[in-house]
Amino acid sequence: MWPWAKWQKWNRSWRTNRRAVEALPLYESPALREVTGPTLRPGGFTLTDRAVALCGLIPDAMALDAGCGLGATTDRLVSKHGIRTIGLDVPTSLFQEGRSTHSSKTLVGGFADRLPFGREIFDAVFCECVLSLLSDPGRALTEFHRVLRRGGWLVITDIYARAHKGASILKQLPLISCLKGARPRQELVDMVEGVGFQMVLCEDHTRLLKRLAAEIVFAYGSMQKFWTLFVPDGRLSELACGLEQARPGYWLMVGHKKLKAESSKLKAES
Repeated sequence: MWPWAKWQKWNRSWRTNRRAVEALPLYESPALREVTGPTLRPGGFTLTDRAVALCGLIPDAMALDAGCGLGATTDRLVSKHGIRTIGLDVPTSLFQEGRSTHSSKTLVGGFADRLPFGREIFDAVFCECVLSLLSDPGRALTEFHRVLRRGGWLVITDIYARAHKGASILKQLPLISCLKGARPRQELVDMVEGVGFQMVLCEDHTRLLKRLAAEIVFAYGSMQKFWTLFVPDGRLSELACGLEQARPGYWLMVGHKKLKAESSKLKAES
């Protein structure tokens, strides 16, 4: 729990430096990290570990952690599962902090929609709470498909809009976070399948998002007090309305890059 006095001090600092903080993404704030730890997402490593088991990834497999941030997933895949992993992210302050404790070969700077890697290098691509932040997720998915070996795995965890009509409202939220880019579930499935992946699993884990909300309330007293750290005065009601109509959820999606034989068979049958 973040001490109340510490929250008040941080809040006063926010009020003094409003313009700078309004542009601060939620995932870069110390307030969120105090609750989530270095993963900066609901559930921590719960779905990361589940995906490794579901995909049957073995030690010495090669993985890409796209949007690695501080490198938490990168470290988890290496230390717990023995998977050789490269983390990639844009050169933000969050990434620079991660680079300070990792080698330049472990965490590399780059963009998800133009990966600095050759074709068919990785056995798995992990993209956790990142796809909803990208301006062109379709292009990023195409890149993930390109760098995966045939038979490789795509692992996505992210926020999605459980109510279709509310997705457009989320895009207008005065907030830089995964919520702003949340899409309806079927739209995400269509995007993944559209670039050539075979959908293997779609699991709802909204309980993890609800648990995170409860932890935030425990730390700050209410969600409203937490949101005041990021949302300008007068727009809290807009945020509340958007969240109510979109009903954000959280899920795990696993896609599979088809083997060459599978692709040829499908082409012949068509």
